[in-house]
This record gives sequence, C-alpha cells and structure tokens, in this order.
Amino acid sequence: MSWGLGLAHAAVGEQGAAIELMDAALASVSAHALHGLFNLIAVDLAEVLIGGGAQDDRTRAATLLQQARASAVDIGAGGVIERIDRLAS
Repeated sequence: MSWGLGLAHAAVGEQGAAIELMDAALASVSAHALHGLFNLIAVDLAEVLIGGGAQDDRTRAATLLQQARASAVDIGAGGVIERIDRLAS
C-alpha cells in the first residue's frame, strides 16, 4: 500500500512524503524477503531520488540501483535489469 501511495505523492511533487512511504515499502518487502518486489520498489524510489536532484539523493539512488540490479540478475528479472540499465546510462 505504501508503495502506491509513494508513487502518487511523487506524481504530484510531494517528494518527501513519497520517499518516506517508499522507504516503508522497501523495509516491509525486505523483512519478508520479497526480492522481486524489492527490485521494483527500489527502482521507483531511485527515480524519485534522481528527480530530486540533491547529490545525497543521487548517491542513494545509485546504491539502490546497484542492489536492485544484483538482485534482479539473481532471480532472472530481465525487464527490471533493462529498466535499471536505462536509468543508469
């Protein structure tokens, strides 16, 4: 639920709320070892962080993308890998 709400907040420019909600979603799926969902949420959160423009946010986004890509490779999530590679280039 917080993932979708985070995306909605991001869509209307409420970056702080978006990040807070998406962080909660990441924590929840991590606690339940839901790797596929982790990858998707991490990529969405990275996009929000990149959009913010702050150096700390871009650094965190890069870390999230690296983690998500490694996990996506492990589970064979080719579409997620392609999306990450497009963001990283």
